[in-house]
Amino acid sequence: MKATPVKRHLVDIYRLPKTTSVTNRGQRLDAAAMVANGVPCSIEPLSGRELETARQQYAAAAYRIRMHGESSWGITASDYLVRDPEGTRIDIGFVNNPELTHFEYILLGSEEIQAA
Repeated sequence: MKATPVKRHLVDIYRLPKTTSVTNRGQRLDAAAMVANGVPCSIEPLSGRELETARQQYAAAAYRIRMHGESSWGITASDYLVRDPEGTRIDIGFVNNPELTHFEYILLGSEEIQAA
């Protein structure tokens, strides 16, 4: 049995709407819905062989995120995380649910640079 890493980060999970309205410039009009907030997790940067392996699943992978969740969340690759308190957005690109119980999630994500 593997030891669970310390969950020292807090994130909010957001989901974009299935149908989106866009302006003539391609900007979204619909706001993302919050799925859960203040979720404890472990965000680990990938490097070396881990990075190479992860990029076979998700080409832009930069982080491995481990968290325990609820089955009602139904986290998908189209969701994203916002890290508290700095507000960094991490797009989810790959979801691994090893036990198929939607209790433990291992996600691969990439950081989105926010324009000022």
